[in-house]
Amino acid sequence: MIEYIHKLGKPLPYGSYGLGSSGHLQMEIFGRNARVALTHVPYKGEGPLLNDLLGGQLPAGIVAAVSARQHARTGKLRAIAVAGQGRSPLLPDVPTFLEAGVPGLGRQGWLGLFAPAATPRAVIDKVSADVNRVLASPELRARMVQLGILVKGSSPAAFADVVKAEQTYWAEALRASNIRLD
Repeated sequence: MIEYIHKLGKPLPYGSYGLGSSGHLQMEIFGRNARVALTHVPYKGEGPLLNDLLGGQLPAGIVAAVSARQHARTGKLRAIAVAGQGRSPLLPDVPTFLEAGVPGLGRQGWLGLFAPAATPRAVIDKVSADVNRVLASPELRARMVQLGILVKGSSPAAFADVVKAEQTYWAEALRASNIRLD
């Protein structure tokens, strides 16, 4: 893809599921770290983006592994790389960006449980323990992998550290990409 963009001689249009989305920022990081010119085409969600990718109106885009998997299996899309620290269980034959020679894309989406700031500590600890117990279920873990979600339990303190680190990382990504979210 990097060679193709260089040969193209102009910025490669790519789609993301929204202005300022993690996909948008990841592609900007890719462009910077791979030293290629890109032009962002923001979509209002992944559905319209996938339609244009499948229809050939857009040469590249960043979508969730669970969305790409079915189209990659049929040969309608070509999965080039995945973001994250390791390969996706949904696309095990697709290298990470780092494996493909482009560093800086070790982040991937995550889900977390939040509560109002005034929630009593005992309630937070009880909910955390209950959620971690449920997340340990082999059946739930298997179903979540099918949906493209890797399950990882945590403690409230460890999750707070993740949130702080993510805020710092994404704020820097926005600054470095000169993206304005007005």
